[in-house]
Amino acid sequence: RLEMEFGRGDAEAVRIGLRGGSILVQGAVDRIDRGQGGLHVLDYKTGTPYRFKSDATVFDGGRRMQHVIYAEAVERLLDERVGRVSYVFPTTRGQNDERTFERGQVRPGLKMLGVMLDQLASGRLLPTDDAGDCRFCDFASVCRVRSGPWGVGSPLAEWGKKHLGSLDEYGGLRRIRGWEGGL
Repeated sequence: RLEMEFGRGDAEAVRIGLRGGSILVQGAVDRIDRGQGGLHVLDYKTGTPYRFKSDATVFDGGRRMQHVIYAEAVERLLDERVGRVSYVFPTTRGQNDERTFERGQVRPGLKMLGVMLDQLASGRLLPTDDAGDCRFCDFASVCRVRSGPWGVGSPLAEWGKKHLGSLDEYGGLRRIRGWEGGL
């Protein structure tokens, strides 16, 4: 399949159950292949794979969740098991690189997504601990984010980094950031 949409136009959204409730998700899966190990979900990216280096973690501290949501949506929509999920970088900039995750690596992301939503439900909308997260934010000017040739600077991210380990309110973000380290 190519460009399988859900939650857009006439296509129904997909409900994903999480601890304490469920969420409706929408998207468009670029490509789905069928193989011996189950379905292979592919998402094409036009940028560079620099955040997907071979040593990159599966969820990048909660920053990468699309593969979790797409794998769940495809299994529900097609009633078949997803075996792998890949990000593919087919452009000159991407050098045709591919980053693949086995379904077993991706599945724990559902629990992480639950922690993220619990954090939101608690009303704790705290600044990130990493100014790099602010690079593409629509609200960067509100938070006084500075971008320049030497990187991104954010007074709020600096404050968050300073207080991540000491404030109880950051408990959810600490869990998310340490998820793949066994925290």
